[in-house]
Amino acid sequence: MRQALIIVEMDVQLVFRSFFKMKFIFIFISIHFLLISFTEKTFARCFEKDLIIEKKIWTKSLLGNLETREIKILFPDLSISRLYAVRLSTANFRSQIYLQKNKDSMINASELVKRLNATIIINAGFYDHNYRPMGFFRSDNKTYNSRVLFKGSRRSLHFGALLHIDKKTNRITIHHRDYFKKTIPGDVLQAGPYLFKNGKPVKGLKKYREYNRANRRTIVSISKDRTIVILVSQENDRGVSWCELQQIFAHENVGFSVIDAINLDGGSSSQLSINSEKFKKNIYGRSVPAFIVFYKR
Repeated sequence: MRQALIIVEMDVQLVFRSFFKMKFIFIFISIHFLLISFTEKTFARCFEKDLIIEKKIWTKSLLGNLETREIKILFPDLSISRLYAVRLSTANFRSQIYLQKNKDSMINASELVKRLNATIIINAGFYDHNYRPMGFFRSDNKTYNSRVLFKGSRRSLHFGALLHIDKKTNRITIHHRDYFKKTIPGDVLQAGPYLFKNGKPVKGLKKYREYNRANRRTIVSISKDRTIVILVSQENDRGVSWCELQQIFAHENVGFSVIDAINLDGGSSSQLSINSEKFKKNIYGRSVPAFIVFYKR
């Protein structure tokens, strides 16, 4: 009799365990499909409603040959993001890609701009846990990474483009990774994604988390008149997603006509420093290995 009771108790325990296990699986599956449904709705919502950009004019800075403005964006959910924009002509500024080689003594843009006696500094591309630049990287005639990541591939579009600075003409261009030639001289870094190409938003980005996830960003764009427009998210900001950036570039109130645009490293790496006797501006970020530097001519 006692053995029979023990067997019955064991059977009951097994039933309860199976029940709770099935209940857990059911809850997990429900949450999974709920997240998929939410993601699909969120992706779809990205283009359902137009965002609002506050109409502002560019301000000529006291530095001269430099224009700035704040791009204030109001989203359909009533959240707000602010991008600080800098517009310049490469005819008035000499540019370079700069690498801090010693990871133990790295500093951020607000400090480096003074050390280099530069005018404008922004953070550059991505780097690994050892603070080495990821993707093709060349600075000051030295190639630190000769591999163009994912060339010929349809994946990893966050390494989809290369920013090139021609040291002779001082021209800045953006290249698709599949068509970039390593033999061209000048400073180069690989990053991405390629957000805008030939005046149109680049397709194929929807499958990436960052397409819909708001975060602080650093962007270099080239306008129709070949001026360079730098966009950097303000500190403690909501940020913007890749999808929202593509919407912003196409918006009539953005204040410039975008031809090409590349996304650089973002989050806490996003930073900008403008330094001169007449005009100063800092958007602070953490110490990173690589920067794009502009010197007034």
